[in-house]
Amino acid sequence: MDEDVIILSDCDDQEISINDSVYIVENVKETAVCEQLNHCRPGDDEDFIITFSKRGEVLPHARYDCSTHTFTPSDCCVAAPLESNQLFCSQCFCYICDKVASECSVWSKPGLCHCNAHKKSVFWTSKRDKVVVGYLQIFNFNLLEIDSDLRLAESRLIQLEEELSSEYAFYLMGFDFSLLASQCSCLCHTANCVQCQACLAYHPQLKIYDYTRVFECVNRFLDRAEAERPRAAAVMRLGAAKLFITHQQPPGRVFSPNPVARVSEAVWLLLSRVTEAVRRQMLECDFSLEFQQKLLTFYRTFPLPHNCHDLKNRLCVLPWTDILLVSVLKGQNVTGVRPGKGKKTTLTECSSVVLLRAEILQRQNRYRELARYLKLVQTYKSSDTVKAVVDMIPLFLMKAGDFSSALSSFFTPPPGVCCPACRLTPHLFIVYLRILTTATAPRTSTDLSLDKSWHKVEGAVVPKLVDVVKFGLRIMKSCKAVYMDAQSWAFFIQILQSPTGPPDTTFLEKARDETRKILLDQGSVGQNIQIPRTFLEVYPEHSLMLLVTQAMVLRIIQQPFSTTQPIIPAYKENVWALQWLVEELNKTGQMTLHHQVPEFIRMLNEVLASRASPPSAPTSAGDVTSQPDDIAPPGSRIHQNAK
Repeated sequence: MDEDVIILSDCDDQEISINDSVYIVENVKETAVCEQLNHCRPGDDEDFIITFSKRGEVLPHARYDCSTHTFTPSDCCVAAPLESNQLFCSQCFCYICDKVASECSVWSKPGLCHCNAHKKSVFWTSKRDKVVVGYLQIFNFNLLEIDSDLRLAESRLIQLEEELSSEYAFYLMGFDFSLLASQCSCLCHTANCVQCQACLAYHPQLKIYDYTRVFECVNRFLDRAEAERPRAAAVMRLGAAKLFITHQQPPGRVFSPNPVARVSEAVWLLLSRVTEAVRRQMLECDFSLEFQQKLLTFYRTFPLPHNCHDLKNRLCVLPWTDILLVSVLKGQNVTGVRPGKGKKTTLTECSSVVLLRAEILQRQNRYRELARYLKLVQTYKSSDTVKAVVDMIPLFLMKAGDFSSALSSFFTPPPGVCCPACRLTPHLFIVYLRILTTATAPRTSTDLSLDKSWHKVEGAVVPKLVDVVKFGLRIMKSCKAVYMDAQSWAFFIQILQSPTGPPDTTFLEKARDETRKILLDQGSVGQNIQIPRTFLEVYPEHSLMLLVTQAMVLRIIQQPFSTTQPIIPAYKENVWALQWLVEELNKTGQMTLHHQVPEFIRMLNEVLASRASPPSAPTSAGDVTSQPDDIAPPGSRIHQNAK
């Protein structure tokens, strides 16, 4: 046999062992092969016989792995080929270009010299990565990060680059337009001839530029990006921004009223859309921290126009794995400040990020974490929208089942400074009362309709009725909008319906002074009300009903309701309390109630008349029987005021 055998293994230190059953040797003559094999053959192994030897086929390989020509490695030599590195066999490939060495145009070109490239050099490996990564090299992705999604984004960006170059070139050409002089006596004007060389000075040729087609081209591409996977969509959006961010407005006029016809406004709109979408992806999608950082680093390389500097920090978003953010969400940090070496880090984010993060936490039903976040996060600029979300902290705590913390959060910071209780609306007050008394809550925080079906709050414990009354009276004292709303008072009274009959007359008379004293001792705005335990011993539910009724009496004395229509139905099952209310109003004797008291009496008579068994007329505040035609006996002060 006159054929040689080549080595197929790339292990440089391979040694032939006596226990091996197969031996691979390189470029030796047949006699040398036989001698080597016979020398290594086990002495007692008679079954070991050499039957065939054939020269191996040389497969394609990188230049530094060539067995025909020796290779001299270097770290970053590009000046000239080293020794015999420029030589190659027919199967040698360029390590950088990844093609046959004979087809590499810079194989031995000074300054490049791909013939010196090898895989053990960081310099040459980085060059190869840039060639293999292709268009994605601008994002500084490595080969391990590039998957099918990023390759798809790369192909889409290459197509956009071609289409956008064509559209932008067409835009730069502009349209010819002749600006007619306001006064011109040329004969050409008389003949309605615009093209006139004789009076060209009076009709300067101008260019009109309209960026609308370029804007629509990028907009269509961004629409397609929304249908792709998150990683591909993010790369497509930022890659597109890189292409249009350098567009300039040439000297000329823009006559179109469309704002996107001007480059500066169109670029701002496009970049705003891109950054808003990518920022949302950073919070919603499961991007790795390294991937997010590369997107941010790439965005920071943009040469932003002067009118886009407000978008400079749009992608500066804290990842969900941030140490300070995680400690705040888990309740481990109750200050929102993380001490460091000579510098403290405060949890601060822009308003749009706070709103977006709150939206995500709500979708994930992480209400307790959301409440902790909103309490401590600070914003760069005050926003009414953020304040509105922060005011919903009590709702989030209630949906988390923590009613106790929710009640105290209404008055944090203290009332009179700026607390959610001060900005409460009558509708929200009714919503909170319903949640507290039923342990149910709206399914979403955006739709707080009382007509929609509510769901049960898991783990929630309905607070005591006395605590609900304290909360309601404190809100009435803190929020004028709720205090002046008749519907809020009606619902407040409705939740206090007593299942038993009226209390005795002695208790009703005694309650007049006690309820007034309790309410007057409440003090300044928003102070918690103190209800003596002795007041609730005999008739606890009736006592709370009278306490709220007395608070409404003080409200009516201050300013009568524009209408009592919502109030009367709330007392439908407790007519005795309504009569007690009328007696209290009648005892004040104020002229401001001249029309309010008769209205209450008339409405009370209607309620009595609608009952199945109309009672007889009462003779005292404790007697709830009455004639259907009238509530008070003839000659009484209530009866006289009614007339």
